[in-house]
Amino acid sequence: RPFSKSPACEAKAQADPSFNIEKIANYWAGVVGKILAEEGINEMVAWQDGLTGTTKGDYTTPSVAVNLWDTIFWGATDTLVRESEAGFDLILSNPDFTYFDFPYEINVEERGYYWASRANSMYKVFTFAPENLPQNAETALNIQGNPYSVTTPEKPAPVIRGMQGQTWSETIRTDAQYDEMTFPRAVAIAERAWHRANWELDWSSGVVFDGASTDLVPKGDLASDYNTFASAMGCRETTKLAKLGVMYRVPPPGAKVDGSGLLFANTEMPCTKIMYSTNEGLNWMEYTEPVTVGSANVWLQSQSGDGALLSRVAKDTKAPDHGCISDSLPELSVPHCNRGVATATIDKRLGTLEPNFPRATVDVCFTHESLELVFKAFQEKTYLINETFVNNDPIWKWTVMEAFIGPGDSDPTQYFEFEVAPNNVLWTGFIHNPYKDFTSKATALVDDHETYPITSFTSRDEASQTWQSDVSLPLTMFNVDSPEGSSWRMNFLRTYYASDTAEQEYGAWSPNKMISFHQTPCFGRVKFEGEVDSQQPKADAPSPDNNSNNGGSSNNWQPTVNENDWDWKPTPSRGFATSLLVPAAIICLVFVYATI
Repeated sequence: RPFSKSPACEAKAQADPSFNIEKIANYWAGVVGKILAEEGINEMVAWQDGLTGTTKGDYTTPSVAVNLWDTIFWGATDTLVRESEAGFDLILSNPDFTYFDFPYEINVEERGYYWASRANSMYKVFTFAPENLPQNAETALNIQGNPYSVTTPEKPAPVIRGMQGQTWSETIRTDAQYDEMTFPRAVAIAERAWHRANWELDWSSGVVFDGASTDLVPKGDLASDYNTFASAMGCRETTKLAKLGVMYRVPPPGAKVDGSGLLFANTEMPCTKIMYSTNEGLNWMEYTEPVTVGSANVWLQSQSGDGALLSRVAKDTKAPDHGCISDSLPELSVPHCNRGVATATIDKRLGTLEPNFPRATVDVCFTHESLELVFKAFQEKTYLINETFVNNDPIWKWTVMEAFIGPGDSDPTQYFEFEVAPNNVLWTGFIHNPYKDFTSKATALVDDHETYPITSFTSRDEASQTWQSDVSLPLTMFNVDSPEGSSWRMNFLRTYYASDTAEQEYGAWSPNKMISFHQTPCFGRVKFEGEVDSQQPKADAPSPDNNSNNGGSSNNWQPTVNENDWDWKPTPSRGFATSLLVPAAIICLVFVYATI
C-alpha cells in the first residue's frame, strides 16, 4: 500500500466512501480514461497492473488495451485468458522473451538485468510463439534454469492484437549501449509479429507443454527456420542497420579446444569474421577452419562484415581443468521432511576419493517453506573457534561445517554458502563465481535474518567427540515456492584440526583435487523428490552485481548456421502490430511504433 500514508489519498477516502485505496491503480486508470475520452482520444493502453480486476466496460474510451507483462512460467497464460475475458485488447510484453534490457547470454561480461530471465538471446526472442503461450514452455527455461510445464486452459484461444519489445534504459548511458541491447533483437521480435512460422502450434485446450517431458514442438523446423533467419541477419540485414548508423551487437564466437589442442569456432551470425589470438590480443589472426593452438590460452573476437563493429573478447576458451577427481558425481534424492531425510556423508579429504577423513553427515529434507539440514560431526578433538568472532566473520579459518547450494542442474556460478561453527556462529552469503573456480569472485553477505529468517541450533558433546547443528534455510532465498521435482547442485564440507597446533584439514561429500571448496563443476547432484511444481519467485536473492548474470566461461558453443542459406524472404502471415518501448529517462517514455 504505497499510497496509504498519502494525505491526499486519506482526504480522498474521507470525502468519497466509494474510494478504495487498495484499488488505487484501477482508480487512476479510470481517471485517465475519462480525460482521454474528453479529449477525443478513442483508445487507452495501460500495463496490466492498472487494469487487473476490472473490465473494458469500466472505462470510457471505446478501446482499451492491456500490456501483459507476466512471465510465462509465472502464469502469463492464465492472465492472458483472464484479461481477454475482461474485454481488453491484448499486447504481449512478456519479459522472459520481449525485454531487451536483459543479457543476450549467460556470461559475467554481458550487461543487463536478470529478474525474469537469465538471458534473452536473439534465438530465444525468435522462438517466441505469441498465439500459443503454453508452447514456449518446451523451448525455454525458467529463471532458475530449469524446465517448466504449462497446461493450455480449457478456454478459447485469446485474440492477440500485437506485441511489444522493451528496452528499459535506466542502466543505459550511451547511444551505442542502446543500439547493442536493442538490435538485432528488435528484428527478431518484428519477425515473430508479422510472420507465423510452420513450427508454431495452434492453441489446443488441455494440451500440456513440458520442457522436461514433452516433444510437441517440431524443433527441427524451428532450428532450420532460425538458421535461415540468422544467415539473413548476418549477411544482409546488418548491412542495412550499418547504413542507418545502428551500432548493433556483434555476438562473440562460440569456440572449444579439443584434447589434441585443435581450436573449433563458429558464429551465430554468418558473414562476420572470427578472429583469434594466442598472446592476449596483441596479434589477431582470422579463423577460417580448425587450427592447432596446442596448450595456449586463446582469445576470440568477432568482427562485422565491414570491420567497423567488434564483439566482446571471449577469453581463454581452452577447456579448464576444474579438478574433479571423478566423472561420476555423488547424487542425493531428497524427500519431503514428512517422508524422511537423505544423508550425505563427508569422509573424503579434498584431493582424494579415499574415505580417510573424520566423518561428518548432513541430513537433508525439504518443506514447502524451507530446506532443513542437520549437520553432525564425529571424532571432533579440538572444537577450535575464535571466541571474538560474530556472524559473518571469517569462521572458515577455524572449525566449521559448510553447505554450498545452487538451484538448477548446471555447474553453478551463483550459489549460497552456509557455514556454522561449534558455538553457533554463522557465515551466510551469496557467491558469484563466474569461472567456477574462484579465480574471480564476489560475495553478498546475508545479514538481514528478518528478510531471510535463517535459523540454527548447535550443540556439542565433548565426551563423545561430536557436535551437531540443526539448520533451516527459507526457500525465499532461492526464489522458489517448492523445490519439489527439481534438480540442484550442492556440496557439503568440513574443516578439522587434529590438535590445537595441527594444520587445518578439509573433507567433502564431493571432493576435488584443487583443495578448494569452490570448484562448482565438482558439486554433487541433488534431486528433490515429488512432482514438478511451478516455481514462482518470491523475492530476489541478493546479488553482488546486477550486471553479473550467472556468468560462465567463454566456452559458449553455439548452433551452426548455413552461410549459403541466406536468401530469406518469408511471407507475412500474422500481421500483428509491433512496437518498441524505449524509456529515454526516468520521467520520459518514448514510444516508437512500427506496424509490420
